[in-house]
Amino acid sequence: MSLIRKKDDTFLFLFMAITASIKGWRHCRPVIVVDGTFLKASYGGTLLSACTQDGIGSIFPLAFSVVDSENDGSWVWFFTKIRQTFGLREGMCIVSDKHMRIETTIKEVYPEVFHGLCTYHLLNNLKAKFKRKNSEIRDPFIAAAKAYTNEEFQNQMSALDNRNVGEIRPYLSNIGYEKWTRLHCQSKRYFVMTSNIAESLNAATVAGRDLPVIALLKYLRTLVQDWTCRHQIVVKRSNDFIFKVTEAKKIFVLDLEKRTCTCNKFQMDEIPCPHALAVVKDLNADPYQYCSSYYMKETMKATYLETVYPIPHEGTWFLLEEINTMVILPPEGKAKSGRPKKRRHKAAWEKSAKSKCGRCGDPGHNRKTCRNQPKTK
Repeated sequence: MSLIRKKDDTFLFLFMAITASIKGWRHCRPVIVVDGTFLKASYGGTLLSACTQDGIGSIFPLAFSVVDSENDGSWVWFFTKIRQTFGLREGMCIVSDKHMRIETTIKEVYPEVFHGLCTYHLLNNLKAKFKRKNSEIRDPFIAAAKAYTNEEFQNQMSALDNRNVGEIRPYLSNIGYEKWTRLHCQSKRYFVMTSNIAESLNAATVAGRDLPVIALLKYLRTLVQDWTCRHQIVVKRSNDFIFKVTEAKKIFVLDLEKRTCTCNKFQMDEIPCPHALAVVKDLNADPYQYCSSYYMKETMKATYLETVYPIPHEGTWFLLEEINTMVILPPEGKAKSGRPKKRRHKAAWEKSAKSKCGRCGDPGHNRKTCRNQPKTK
């Protein structure tokens, strides 16, 4: 844990990463997803989080940080602590939404690491910018983002052109295909095309975001403890050697020794594609020897090897004199008047669904206030 105060001893930033997360990170796929969400206590603030996926694709929390807001200073400090704590790994990739402060900070703190964009947020930006319905561009855009071959990618981009001639392609090209597509990405994204795991982690912390900082930290530690314990049980109960296998159909050139296939799935996901599995079956070979260690049970065991222990009663703590004499004052600024907001402000593209009356079926009211005739079945 690390804490930063201002010169007048007011609280500024706090960073927390548990040992189990630090050691488990070495055995996870080198993709980190980051996001920020607002706090709902008296002094407000923002909770920044970083997470990844384990061998079965479950969320693996890495670190949390309490800051004043999502500004340049807070993101720089957060990524600096991430680098100091988790280091740099080969082929490492960071995924986030299209937040300019995140992009510039990664270039500053992690210049060796590739920054990928969340395809879900980018899709919503497209719908808002070009005034297109979700049904018109969603399928070809997502298919282009997930494409393994250039032919498949170009086919889907042509489908986008047909829906909005000459506008969407230049916009996406200007962003950079490598930022949002699996095919052009400069590092392996595996199956992480969105920041959904970070959003899910935010949803899991929603009850704790009402709490003061110290109580929030206890809540987050308990959350990680429970998370780790449940997955340790999953690993112990499983008899499988490998946790994840893929889907399945021209002529494909396969090289088992180099672990490559012209469908590109073999080398990008580091797991045998259907074509490789067919050849391995004909050779009566072991398919598991062609899988990345990230998907193996032994790696999963190593991921959750560390135990997150409960914190003993405060009366048994031994604190250094430096900690005992430390003064931490509340953050600067006044607490906002009125009841704290419990829900975030929705973006322009997030339209709330209109409710319909259960009696007559018309929108804008419910059955309690309905003055219309009931609908006939």
